[in-house]
Order: sequence, then structure tokens, then C-alpha cells
Amino acid sequence: MECRRKISLNLDELNKAEIEELDAAIDKYKNVDTKTLSELSHDSAWYEAWDKNHNAVMTSLNIAKAGDASNEFLEYLRNRN
Repeated sequence: MECRRKISLNLDELNKAEIEELDAAIDKYKNVDTKTLSELSHDSAWYEAWDKNHNAVMTSLNIAKAGDASNEFLEYLRNRN
């Protein structure tokens, strides 16, 4: 499978390190099938939002949980509202 961009890019908005990271990610994943990419890029926060409404917003709390945030940070997020 060949990876091609669909739109023109304004690379002036990105610094050299960001462009290098994007190039590395493209090189790493350019031959990975979409099912595997989806499994790699969707965590429990995404699945919970999807199961809820198929278009729900991921909450900060669920994103933090999926990222193994500390209990203190999770408590901070719970008490923020």
C-alpha cells in the first residue's frame, strides 16, 4: 500500500523536529493495515465514548485513566467540576 497525502501542507507551521517525528511515524506505520492502526490508536477512553453514543466526547477523566494517570490527578479531575 502506498501512502499519499490528499491535501497540500503548509510546513511553515511546523518546526524541524515536528516534521522529523511525522516522517518517522509515517515510515513506521505506512504498511500497517487499518484494523491494526485502529487497535493501536484507540484506548479505553475512546471505546467508552463510542459505546456511549458512537459520537460522544471523550472525557478528560477517561483520557487520564487510559493514560495511567496518578490517583491524585484523577481526584483533581473529579473535583474540578
